[in-house]
Amino acid sequence: MAVSWTEARKLVLTSDWQMKVLLF
Repeated sequence: MAVSWTEARKLVLTSDWQMKVLLF
């Protein structure tokens, strides 16, 4: 894979945070 596990997880967490910020 081109993207490492930590980077992929960081992207998921970041997008998840953005979703929560938009919801609340």
